[in-house]
Amino acid sequence: MCSIPAALFNISSLLSIHLRYNRLSGPLLLDEGNIVSNLKFLSISNNQIFGSIPSNICQLTELKWLSLSFNNITGDIPRDIDYLSKLEGFYIGDNPIKGTIPTSLGNISTLQYLYCGNNGIVGQIPPQLGTLSNLRELSFDYNFNLIGQIPEAIFNISSFERIDFSFNNLSGRIPTTTGLHLPNLKGLNLGFIQLEGEIPLFITNASKLEILGLENNYLTGTIPTNLGNLHELRYLILHDNQLTNEPREHELRFFNSLADCRMLRYLQVGNNPLNGTLPNSIGNLSSTIENFNIVDAHINGLIPTSIGNMSGLTVLSLGGNNLMGNIPPEIGKLKQLQEGEVPSDIVGLKAIVELYLYGNHFSGMIPTRLGELQNLLSLDLSNNSFFGQIPLSIVNLISLEFLDLSSNALSGVIPSGGVFANSTLRSFLGNKGLCGMHIFGIPACATNNPGKQSKLKEKKGKSKDVEKLNGSIPTSLFQHRRVQVISLTFNKLGGEMWKGPWYVPKFKVFDLRNNSLIGMIPPSVGNATKLLNFSLHGNRVCGNIPKGIGTIPNNLGNLHELQILLLLTNQLANEPRQRELLFFNSLADCRMLRYLQVGNNPLNGVLPNSIGNLSYTIQNFYIADAHINGLIPTSIGNVSGLTTLIIEGNNLTGSIPPEIEGEVPSDIGELKKVQYRVVVCLQIPLCNHFLGTKVYLEIPAYAISYPGKQSKLKGVVLKIATPVVISSLLIFLLVSIWIMKRQKKGKSKDVEKVLEIMRTHQLVSYHEIQLATNNFDESNLIGVGGSGSVYKGTLSGGTLVAIKVLDLQSEEVCKRFDIECKVMRNVRHRNLVPLITTCSSDYIRAFVLQYMSNGSLENWLYREESNLNLLQRVTIMLDVAVAIEYLHHGHNTPIVHCDLKPANVLLDEDMVAHVGDLASLKF
Repeated sequence: MCSIPAALFNISSLLSIHLRYNRLSGPLLLDEGNIVSNLKFLSISNNQIFGSIPSNICQLTELKWLSLSFNNITGDIPRDIDYLSKLEGFYIGDNPIKGTIPTSLGNISTLQYLYCGNNGIVGQIPPQLGTLSNLRELSFDYNFNLIGQIPEAIFNISSFERIDFSFNNLSGRIPTTTGLHLPNLKGLNLGFIQLEGEIPLFITNASKLEILGLENNYLTGTIPTNLGNLHELRYLILHDNQLTNEPREHELRFFNSLADCRMLRYLQVGNNPLNGTLPNSIGNLSSTIENFNIVDAHINGLIPTSIGNMSGLTVLSLGGNNLMGNIPPEIGKLKQLQEGEVPSDIVGLKAIVELYLYGNHFSGMIPTRLGELQNLLSLDLSNNSFFGQIPLSIVNLISLEFLDLSSNALSGVIPSGGVFANSTLRSFLGNKGLCGMHIFGIPACATNNPGKQSKLKEKKGKSKDVEKLNGSIPTSLFQHRRVQVISLTFNKLGGEMWKGPWYVPKFKVFDLRNNSLIGMIPPSVGNATKLLNFSLHGNRVCGNIPKGIGTIPNNLGNLHELQILLLLTNQLANEPRQRELLFFNSLADCRMLRYLQVGNNPLNGVLPNSIGNLSYTIQNFYIADAHINGLIPTSIGNVSGLTTLIIEGNNLTGSIPPEIEGEVPSDIGELKKVQYRVVVCLQIPLCNHFLGTKVYLEIPAYAISYPGKQSKLKGVVLKIATPVVISSLLIFLLVSIWIMKRQKKGKSKDVEKVLEIMRTHQLVSYHEIQLATNNFDESNLIGVGGSGSVYKGTLSGGTLVAIKVLDLQSEEVCKRFDIECKVMRNVRHRNLVPLITTCSSDYIRAFVLQYMSNGSLENWLYREESNLNLLQRVTIMLDVAVAIEYLHHGHNTPIVHCDLKPANVLLDEDMVAHVGDLASLKF
């Protein structure tokens, strides 16, 4: 990065400087003294320029265009800006500019474009701006602290094309008496200020208006019925005001006029007390309307069947009104519906994306033709009076991700396929007649046996709505590619979680707190790479009984977007024969983690030094009552974002010197943001309670019952005895270890090596690889290269993998196997192909790798049926570059990939690129 040389502005022959979209930095400086310049155009926007605008910039008197937007420029707009008397365009927006608007701007009669949006400008709008008769665009939006009224003269500058004062603290009203003379105006944005009064009828004098945004104000009166004169109107945004219907009128007549706006796309009039009915003329609205929002607008009566003529709708929001009537069968013609509420005869809404009808008074049966809306993503019919059965046709909505039918009078069997396999009890609550979804504790449907029916009715009569879910979690939830949220807290769900592969690419929330789950946390949870919240607090998760207690998976680091991990109050333990809690190593890759709670588990291990690698974003770390032994690593001070740290109730050891150092790390003071209690308890009867960065000693009662010499004596004894005992133990242990090493010189190395392999790799036998690939069947063959073949396979646990089997006839290949093993032991990065394990014997050398469902980049580049758009290409290039940068600079010894080509770049199901074939690396 470099700065702009000041001498540039003294070149008299230079007329234009265009330096946009670079990485220029430093302040904008001009030479002191007289500047001889004929510069007419200066554009340095979208850089990293900082500092204030130099006052002598006003010596560039020939300047017509000055663009400084999108930098880091501070200070005020120069008071003598009017020295630039020929200025036509002044762009200073998107900078932390402060101060007020200089009145001298009103003296630049040539000014046509003035953009000061997204700054920190305060004060009032000078009335002098109303004299700029050539202005075309005036924007002071997103300053937030402009006050006072908009000068009335501004609304009579006939050259205006765009006015934007939105998101400020302005007040007043739009002029209603003099009339508006804005024949060229295309955009009027006055939303999110504090306008009062009525929308003037003269607004239609701006006949070229395309955008009218007056949302979130205090406007009263009615919506003008002459808006149809705005034939070019595309956006009418009037929501969140106090607009009402015309007196003594039942229908909302302004819709009649809007039928003449044939280019209208967004119509938002919700959150106003309109208090009327929708007229039949609503069907005459333009087919170009995409978004129609009239929620919480006191709308009564029926939805006109003619609404189906609005065939371009993608979002239809009618919730929170008093609508009533039936939903007609013609609803099935809303082919593009993705979200919204379902009205009556919306026959022709071909493009509907969102459909919300919650909170009305709809009745009748849900139309079976809903199943024809193949693009529907969200359907909310809750809090109405629908009765009858749920149409089976809804199962056919393969794109549907959200369904809410709660609080109606529905009855009969809940379908089991499609979106229903991904639904929760919440979607059906308040429908007492529904039955059949036993996995949520909803009773089974009655048979034709009268006796059983009567018993079922009797049982229903004695119970209220289902309050607690029981049974196990259906395995289909873990193989549903569209499931995003599973939240079933505080129920009685039992059984084990699905141990097979989790195919949940959109999974974000898995919250099963306070149930009765047992068994292990399956390692395949690492497949849910989009997971934000993983909460199993208050279950009995442990392991396969009677094989013992389960562990926290070491692959949780794959959940790169994880923010909440709550595993406290279960029966989770450390891995067998492990001293350190290795799952912390993996969690270091969760760089968005905020809540980490694993306390109240028999973890029985020590905190590793790698705990200091945990993300600085962690705010709450709870590991109390977890059988933690040993010392607290000093590296914990690196977790600088902590506000709550609780480690009490463990078996932490060490002495406490007078300065509270030793085993309570001295650099715990780096936790600057600690606001709540931090409790660290050691084996000796003292606890340290940290508040902020202060330390307090809390001495138990029995330790202070006899003050004076006794307490001093105890202190002396502790100071002398503790070091002596610890030193003796250390000497004994060192001597014992030396003797044992002498006796088992040869065997110990082999044992340690085997234990290390067992700890760090999932062991896979040649027999299991045979089974996984169906005895290396050609149907599982992915590709063949110079070093061997790659097969697709499924391990016994259900994990889908790619198995690279090397050609043992080549001595060079066997050497490359050893090289790749060495490399894979020392590298780990999200853009390198993850190695699961290896298999090596006299008759096979194989790598078991994570399966990349989208194949190689080579196929995407050179096969006609595969196409990559520009964004995908750039993203893949970035992924590969990051991986190579990691190999070059992420280690003490640089690693060079000597065979980087499209065939060695593999793409997962999210099109994330991974560099593979590490056997050709050199150190």
